[in-house]
This record gives sequence, structure tokens and C-alpha cells, in this order.
Amino acid sequence: MNMSEDYDSHIQITQGILRPFAHRMVVTYEGKSDKTDAVYVFSLSTGLIREEKIPTFGTKENYYDVDIEHRLSSEIEGPFGLAISHLKDPQTKEKTLENREEVQAIRRYMIFSLIRAQRNHANPQIKSFLKGFGKDLAPSQVLKTFLVQKEVVDPFQGMSLALLHNDSPVEFVIPFNCLSIANTPRGDLIFFPFTPKDLLLLSPSDEDATILDLGEEKDEERVRSINNFALGTEMVNTQLIIGKTKDELLRLESLYSKAKRQ
Repeated sequence: MNMSEDYDSHIQITQGILRPFAHRMVVTYEGKSDKTDAVYVFSLSTGLIREEKIPTFGTKENYYDVDIEHRLSSEIEGPFGLAISHLKDPQTKEKTLENREEVQAIRRYMIFSLIRAQRNHANPQIKSFLKGFGKDLAPSQVLKTFLVQKEVVDPFQGMSLALLHNDSPVEFVIPFNCLSIANTPRGDLIFFPFTPKDLLLLSPSDEDATILDLGEEKDEERVRSINNFALGTEMVNTQLIIGKTKDELLRLESLYSKAKRQ
């Protein structure tokens, strides 16, 4: 990338995460039709569901500096993508579940999803973690701090990582900030759907850093409950929820409309 060129940064959710949620959309330009990858997006601020092309969805020109773009790609997104591709492959899944290096790559991606998100979470642990990063700091400055610190800072310390496969007819949706947070009496649960059928869960536990395999979730209502946490999280954040199809987004739109009327 030329230092003088303008470029679009994906400010929060990356193309690698968007692709499993994408469908093919027909676009027409200068009388010619073609297809591109797109996602369905429910905007809480407008109440509308729209299609967005994933190369341009959630981007802002020159949001991160070039060095940060490269470091995010090589140090955060690349290792995560490799670990996730192994998790999705039955032949390499078991090795990844026990591979501490790949587990750390997954946890690190989740940490950076939190760092990149809007910093207005109600969660006390996360508030404490993000304290001191004022609005006067540019996004690149915030990320550069944590890229340098590497493993020193971990807001998810004391939480174990679990993998859950969705075997129900209902698909997971994903919030724009990637992570959904649920407050429970035992502590916070943090959900990260990385495909419509696969989810990573952080929860309070004494387990070590390896991933626990929770198996398959067949209960439609429990999947809908997890999707409801995405709605609750985005009600105080960027207010965008992404789905592969419109079905769950329409249900969440109805749920949100009812909540606003009460």
C-alpha cells in the first residue's frame, strides 16, 4: 500500500468475519450486471433491514494508519483466520482445541474486537479495562498501545473459552461490534458468533486456556436467546446487527419495535 494513497479501513467487523454471513447480491453498473458478496444489516437507528456489500460495509477512509492496517492483518486477523479455519475442519479441529498458540490467537482477536468497539459498555470489568482511553486519542493510537503491550493486558482473564456448534434451524446473527455481552449472577458471558452456525463463548471459569467443546446446540429458543443478546448489546453501541438471511433480523426488528413502544 502506498503511504500517499487513500484507502478504506474496516473500522470494526472485518471481511473475514463477514464472509460466512454473506450471500451473493446482484449489482448493476453502467448497464452490466454482476454479483458480489453482501450481508443483510438491521439498523436499529432507522428500523430498516438493508443489503450491504462486504468490501465497503463498515468502512471509513484512512481510519487507521497504514502501519496499523498491516499489523492488524499480520498479527491479529491472520493468525485468527488460520485458527478458525482449523476449527471448522473436522480433521484439524481437535488439535486446535488443545493448541495454546492458536487458542491465544483466538482470544487475542476477541480482545482487539473489544478494543476496537465503541467504549461505552456498562460492564464494570470492561469499563475498568478501557479507563483512560479518552476521545482525544485517534483509533490508531489506541490500537498501537495494545499491539506493543501484546499479552500484558487481558480483560478476559479468569474466563474460559468454549466452542458451540449451532445445529438448530435458526442461524446466529452477529453485532457490528462482534461481541455480545450478557450480565449474569455468575458473571459476564461474552458471545462471538463467527459463522451463522458456530460461536465462541467466554465465561467465568477455573479452566485453563484450552478451548472446551460444548458440542451442538439444537434448541431454537436458546439460539434466539443468544441472538437477543446481540440486540441488547447493539442498543447501546453502533446499532447494527448482521445476518446471512433476513429471518432472524425480522424477528429482532419486531422485538425491538415492541421494546420501544413500552
